[in-house]
Amino acid sequence: MSVNVRGFSRRRDGINSWEHRAALNVATIRRSAPDVIGAQELRPESLATYRAQLPEYSCVIGPGAGRPASPEFNAILFDPARLQVLETGGFWLSETPDRLSSAWRARIARSANWVLFSTPDAVPFLHLNTHLDHLSGLARLRGSDLLVRRITALRDGDDLPTVVTGDFNCRPGSAPYRRFADAGFRDTALAAGGHERETGTFHAFHGFRHAVLNRVDALRGARRIDWILVAGGRQRLRVEDHAVVRDHDASTGMFPSDHYPVLSTLAVSG
Repeated sequence: MSVNVRGFSRRRDGINSWEHRAALNVATIRRSAPDVIGAQELRPESLATYRAQLPEYSCVIGPGAGRPASPEFNAILFDPARLQVLETGGFWLSETPDRLSSAWRARIARSANWVLFSTPDAVPFLHLNTHLDHLSGLARLRGSDLLVRRITALRDGDDLPTVVTGDFNCRPGSAPYRRFADAGFRDTALAAGGHERETGTFHAFHGFRHAVLNRVDALRGARRIDWILVAGGRQRLRVEDHAVVRDHDASTGMFPSDHYPVLSTLAVSG
């Protein structure tokens, strides 16, 4: 699962404040029951909620991003009964990736978090989780270049099954998307038989009404900006299914987040 948690609140949020939707957010994760989750915008308050209400998951927080006074994490949560951690690491999306920094006109510091897992059948796979900048197209492009280079180095020439989750803040067909595609990554939404311009994942707490309320999205197509990408291990990694998880509370109009989570079923074999 990949989910932009939006695990913080603004004064104007009202019903969409984290304190009001936290239980629905947790219930959505528990109902989907993923083995591993790439969570973006996980803040201290939402991290505390997950630790208290999702004790069945362990968490690799990764390097802090955002602003110093308001940090956020691209955390990777996983079921320790299903997956074993072999190695972890992370870096910032900048020209100095090994220290807290930002670059390329990014509004805030951005980061990537990765875990090398082993399955119950002792099949290793790499999971990287990230969040590209929401304003700077240059930061998204240079960030995706850096991500591909770092993933290539981590795989060290091996055909290691690799999963990338994230909020990429751009649509399929964009330059960052093509950068991953050129590096051999497959979009699980398409690999499972979907279409490039299918239902968007960002909805600003409006659900299906977002495309109607937002003229740009109505013209350019749905904002499918949350992706799960896979590469390598073609004999060991198979995409079986993909879904946009549209959970909401019909009685209150509340959503778990301003993004829909995305969920892929992947078969990993030895």
